[in-house]
Amino acid sequence: MSSREKQGFGIYFLTAFGLAWLCQVYASMQLLQGNAAVYRALLSVSMFCPLAAVLAAKKIYLHQPTGISWRPRLKGNGRYLLAAWFGPAVFTVLAAVLYFAVFPHRLDVSGSWLVAAYGGEMDAQTLKSQLGVSNVSYMLQTGLVAVTLAPLINMFFAVGEEAGWRGYMMPCLKERFGLLN
Repeated sequence: MSSREKQGFGIYFLTAFGLAWLCQVYASMQLLQGNAAVYRALLSVSMFCPLAAVLAAKKIYLHQPTGISWRPRLKGNGRYLLAAWFGPAVFTVLAAVLYFAVFPHRLDVSGSWLVAAYGGEMDAQTLKSQLGVSNVSYMLQTGLVAVTLAPLINMFFAVGEEAGWRGYMMPCLKERFGLLN
């Protein structure tokens, strides 16, 4: 790695962490003032800071192509894509089964957690009468959305971090320190 490339990596590092921290500190200040929507939006924006840092280091400072390929490699990667999509859900269910096997007294399917989440304004009977769903069906619907739609939504925001951390920072660090370090 040449000295100019080291300087480019320094610019990347400072830009990625500096922008992300600025976004997150300001987001936290907004949350303390009661602006939860601004908080969530700024945290989502902060996930694109590593990508912005790659563009700043490679395109602006080093005048090099980023090396980021936006074309998905679907052919031959079906099992990896399925594992990435459904693996976290499978491991979450396995962890929950293990947790409640160890602590069975903490398993609550009555919906009292839902009443607490709504601040007591919507109990299990109100949920069933107004929305037409039971506690079990509500949990199943929420779980189904978490397994099917949440990975697609999260994938959009994760692009910025993956392009920055895995696409630029990891190869630079691997070149400089080796694979194991």
